Amino acid sequence: MLRWRGWAYSPRASLSRAYLGIVGVLGGSKPSLWELQPALPSLPVPDLAHTCELYLSSVQPLLSEEEFAETKRVVAEFQAPGGVGQKLQALLQERARTQRNWLIQWWEEFVYLRGRMPIAIFSNWYGTDRVEQLVQTPMSRAANCVHRLLLFKQLIDTRKMKPNRIQGTVPLCMWQYSRIFGTVRIPGKDCDTLEFHNNSQHLVVVCGEQYFKVTVVDKKGKPLKAADLQAQFQRCAALAEERKSEEQPAVASLTSQNRDVWAAQRDELLAMDETNSTTLDAIESALFVLVFDESTPQTVEDMAQVAMHRAGKAIWFDKNFNVIVTKNARVLSNNDHTWADAPVMVHAWDFVFSGESSVDHYVKNQGAVGISKELPQPERLEWQLTDEMRGWIAAAETHLGELSQCVDLTVLKFQHFGKGIVKRAGMSPDAFCQAAIQLAYYRLNGECALTYESGGTVRFFYGRTETVRSLSMDTKRFCELMCDESSTDEARFKALKGHVKQCTKYMRVATNGDGADRHLMGLKVLAMGAGMELPALFTDKAYQLEFKLSSSQTAAYASLGGGFAPIARDGYGVSYVVNEERLWFHISAYRGHPATDATKYSEALSQALLDMRDVMLGAQEDLGADLAHRHFGIQRAV
Repeated sequence: MLRWRGWAYSPRASLSRAYLGIVGVLGGSKPSLWELQPALPSLPVPDLAHTCELYLSSVQPLLSEEEFAETKRVVAEFQAPGGVGQKLQALLQERARTQRNWLIQWWEEFVYLRGRMPIAIFSNWYGTDRVEQLVQTPMSRAANCVHRLLLFKQLIDTRKMKPNRIQGTVPLCMWQYSRIFGTVRIPGKDCDTLEFHNNSQHLVVVCGEQYFKVTVVDKKGKPLKAADLQAQFQRCAALAEERKSEEQPAVASLTSQNRDVWAAQRDELLAMDETNSTTLDAIESALFVLVFDESTPQTVEDMAQVAMHRAGKAIWFDKNFNVIVTKNARVLSNNDHTWADAPVMVHAWDFVFSGESSVDHYVKNQGAVGISKELPQPERLEWQLTDEMRGWIAAAETHLGELSQCVDLTVLKFQHFGKGIVKRAGMSPDAFCQAAIQLAYYRLNGECALTYESGGTVRFFYGRTETVRSLSMDTKRFCELMCDESSTDEARFKALKGHVKQCTKYMRVATNGDGADRHLMGLKVLAMGAGMELPALFTDKAYQLEFKLSSSQTAAYASLGGGFAPIARDGYGVSYVVNEERLWFHISAYRGHPATDATKYSEALSQALLDMRDVMLGAQEDLGADLAHRHFGIQRAV
């Protein structure tokens, strides 16, 4: 029954409403975590002609008439009856008949595990803290957050977590939740692997750049209380103090390197001494890594820099996630992107942060905490290193230090308005933000940019993401009118509505399993696997265009958001949080490239948002009158 996807294109139609009602009833009122997984539909293979049409519409704004004509020619040749595209499509459909998700193995292997670039900066993403700080000491804050994370794991283990459902009816795939804890990416020659240690009962705590294995469950397997966790973390701090004067090897910096380099070094560490094997096993099998950091970030930008790379200090980048607790009790995270997509960890952190505001919140801020005699002593993890290995570490530290300097980060804290005004104007807030992101780039560069926006395909079995190509000819027309002083607010608003319509349509298509990028990737992988010469579509200029704008909306309710590095060297990474009365954008750019500047882009984005608001108010008098009666004031841009 869940195979029918028509409701997603017309969710307000009477047939769709009836369908959703029936699905909701059949799904039950309180299904367990995995109960609805078997009912999920398989990932579909999109129609080839549809994919080609979608692809052409997405690249047209970026090509000259001559270039677009050539791209149309190679696309027509590709999808012609009896052509190579049709043959590859048949092979892909055959694969889809034997696998619930024809993409997932290829996606993780070719997009992540075969990548040889460092995952530090270039793959991992960061998360920042909540707005308010209720606990002011790092040990107490860490205890609170770790305890909540363990409770989140307990909900998964006991299957008491409710499965995510659209409007409480259509179930979403929860498979990624099984990977949250205990997962690690193991480096290998040419290709990495993922290992899973779901039943692990310990953390690795990094204190004073020293490593400790800490058991976090009691004898019955239940999560330790926050007070006990704080006591254990204080024990780690006391043990670290004993070696404070000794230089500690930054072994974790090895995980920031080229994957083949790190794979070879890890093999030698394992072969060198059983001590190293024991330590690596403890780190890699840990539920996650907890790092106590000596920095005191004061701004969101400071927090972002610490979370992304700790200024070149130790983060075990291979781990599922590192929780970083600063000296001023800020809680941040660094997350491997291989095993899951950001919404999963955003859900976990919303659970953590919401718990901090609950009545049973642990608020021990000062002084020693009584240590239960039943708590096992934290185990110090040691390294046995040769002079050559210490040389590797020194080189890796230098490399990570250089990486940490290559990305410029800024956060636009836009407080003038939020999604409220946009929704009252009859537009999707996400599509509105995409228009602003594009307009800011257009004003700085005089042209549009191919744009990647992440759209979830979790309605399908083992679903992950699809690319939403938010740029269209309507977007380009809107940007041109916004830069034309003779254009009217009415004309600009009409163009904006046209962009929003197309962007919303593409998001619907992508999340419904009908996007172009993953489909084209599958066809390309099949062609490469067959040893055939790549079809001209994949060598054409249009297919080689880089995503100069990499964007994603973070559906965070409690945190200040997070971000990632750009895909293209001359591009921007833009992660944004949309709230009722404010918009926050985490913006990144590579410092070494003359074409990009995160601060200038942030300023251009702020002005774009203000100008777009003025267009809405100028074109819709009723909207301005409605806003005048609201409790918050809106100042027109000057």
